[in-house]
Amino acid sequence: MEPGISLRTSIYRRPEARRLLSRLLEEGHLYAPGSGADDVLGDMLRLGMLREAARESWLRDPASGATSFSLKPSCPYCGSSDVGKEELMEHVGCGYVGRASDFLQGGECKICPRCGRPADLRVIGSWFYCRSCGRSFQSPRIIASSGGRTVRVEELEPVGVIRYEVNPSMLDEIRGVLSLYSRLEDRLGSLGYSVEEFASVTGASGIAQKFDLIARAKDSSVYADVILAESEPLLLAGVMGQLVKYFDVVHGSRLLLVLVPMSDLPQRLLGSCCPGMIRILGGDSPEEAAGAIDALDL
Repeated sequence: MEPGISLRTSIYRRPEARRLLSRLLEEGHLYAPGSGADDVLGDMLRLGMLREAARESWLRDPASGATSFSLKPSCPYCGSSDVGKEELMEHVGCGYVGRASDFLQGGECKICPRCGRPADLRVIGSWFYCRSCGRSFQSPRIIASSGGRTVRVEELEPVGVIRYEVNPSMLDEIRGVLSLYSRLEDRLGSLGYSVEEFASVTGASGIAQKFDLIARAKDSSVYADVILAESEPLLLAGVMGQLVKYFDVVHGSRLLLVLVPMSDLPQRLLGSCCPGMIRILGGDSPEEAAGAIDALDL
């Protein structure tokens, strides 16, 4: 975590977190193992960005770990998957029970094969049959397939999963911040830069310095960071932390800082520092900062 950046706002700087949040906004929910092993999900859950919507059990292949399968029926006698299903019918008049096809004669007329009379029928269930061996059975064996591996359903084991959703109270903030990062990348791309997300450069100190975006064109580079802070002192501390990185790695390139909330204090302090090399823009909200990004011209 960098100086001046709270744990919650620092999560947005992680590309995997932004991708996860984008997926949540698009799909409404996602499922994850109930062990809490995923540190990104765990952090966002603890900070109130996400909430548990439900706990469920899924079936997992103990050998491959797969939890998503295609299912097909199989004959319990010969193993063929050429299995059909028919309703079981009872002739009320004489009590004969058989498959629906047993009563059909000439397509429309329903004739009881036992007594030969037109059948007054009622449905009492269903029955499966195998077209390969001709045998009938109450239920087929179910075979699960995943990634080329086939396993009987009885061999699968239950595993706990949690369904996560975005906390409704955080929806506006999350949408705004994700839009800010997306617009920054798009704007730099539209200005002719090749953009690398959450990239690092080894500085003169020998330390790998990370930036939210590093954008490169033929004759110039831009090192871009988004600073989200909860107060002006924290915002200023965050800016100073970015300057340390900048002077460690940049040689004639530009530093672009996007501040939320926007403050003129960093601008006053940096006004005489490397004229033209440090650009500051932002707004009091992510939406305002996104508007400033859209108007960016390097």
